[in-house]
Amino acid sequence: MDNIPTEKIGTSTNKNWMQQDLDSLGSSGNYEKLPALKFEKDKLTEIEIDFSKQFEKYKTENNGKPITKAIIPCKQAGEKKIFWLNVKNPLYKKLLELGKKGITKVKIVQTGVQAETRYSIIE
Repeated sequence: MDNIPTEKIGTSTNKNWMQQDLDSLGSSGNYEKLPALKFEKDKLTEIEIDFSKQFEKYKTENNGKPITKAIIPCKQAGEKKIFWLNVKNPLYKKLLELGKKGITKVKIVQTGVQAETRYSIIE
């Protein structure tokens, strides 16, 4: 037992990365745990969004850049799901504008994949 290192793990460097990880896990975590909404390329997806309360936000990072995602509760074919959407995505603004008008049912089509993914609302 005399060969056990006595250096503490809680150095300031270790505390910094741990705090960064904790911060990146999201601020609330109080949102309802539901399956994520999945889109298929070039396929129309119809959802009904629940605008009854403000959307929770989830903060994370991608390649060192901060990202905030809205956790949008919705229904697809009667099943409750969550639509994770970057708040900087133009679709987020369009959805909020529709919600202000009282429109809750939307049809969305996804084009492209990964970095080339784009969403369009079909009216």
